[in-house]
Amino acid sequence: MRWLTSDVLRRIGLWHTTSTAFCTRYWQHGDQTMIWELRHLYGVRPAHDDFAALLRDPVWGPPLSIWKYHCDCHHRRPDPGGRPHPDYERQCTFHFHHSDQPGVLQIRFRTNAPSDDEPEVRQELQAAQADSVWLSRVLPQRKLVAAPGTR
Repeated sequence: MRWLTSDVLRRIGLWHTTSTAFCTRYWQHGDQTMIWELRHLYGVRPAHDDFAALLRDPVWGPPLSIWKYHCDCHHRRPDPGGRPHPDYERQCTFHFHHSDQPGVLQIRFRTNAPSDDEPEVRQELQAAQADSVWLSRVLPQRKLVAAPGTR
């Protein structure tokens, strides 16, 4: 898996410049699969097609190919009252591989329903001096909408 780790590190700038995820985590599954999960704010386009195209660009490292993928973006789930159900979740998953090397890079683009802690996450990232352009792209400030019958 050294080749895969090296390949991902050569492209690590994509996580900041192309990804629209506000949170990223990764782990290894067994000795042949590296999994990256990119969490997106509800309403922010995951930009996975652009990300996948740049990840496969051979200029930045060994060429990767998409082995398989599942895109859940076209599934429209009902959003009662303009907000999705609290259990709402959408995940698009891409599996990349190299034709001459063992191992798989799996990237999950996950979107969950809005949560009440979004303002706190944004404040924590601002306090950590996160780049303001990046922060506006991945965690845009939402306009609060008053419930009907209230001011």
